[in-house]
Amino acid sequence: MFSPDYGLTITPRQSRRIPVVTVTILDFADDLALLSNTIQEAQSLLNNLEVAAEKVGLSMNSSKTEFMTINIDSDKASIKSKGGHSIEHVDDFKYLGSYLADSKQDFNTRKGMAWTACMKLQKVWTSGISEHLKVKFFKACVEPVLLYGSETWTLNKQFEKR
Repeated sequence: MFSPDYGLTITPRQSRRIPVVTVTILDFADDLALLSNTIQEAQSLLNNLEVAAEKVGLSMNSSKTEFMTINIDSDKASIKSKGGHSIEHVDDFKYLGSYLADSKQDFNTRKGMAWTACMKLQKVWTSGISEHLKVKFFKACVEPVLLYGSETWTLNKQFEKR
């Protein structure tokens, strides 16, 4: 379906025996991320995906589809669906519950969600159960909300202290 020449280059070609390593598509359930080095490749990947989807009776929802550029002049970036609809260009978007471009935004969102989870356990915090059990509740109900996706965050010294 996809040409081996398409995709985001992870490792450039080293020799005839060591070919280029690329990642073209990331998918999980009904979420797909197409990766490419150029806008032209992205347009071609999207067209190929739409053709393949039609063969099995699926279609792409253009209003829910977005694209993001990194290190490409975004003023000139434009992608259209097979039907001619313009795909929305965004600076950041959520994929599998995490923001891709900005770790700070993802951290702040997660922190807010963790506070919400913590406040929902107010009855636990004010109850007479042992402190040991309260810590277990915190580790089971609040920490996972805060730390989801944290392995992908880009940290600097100030961000690490927070």
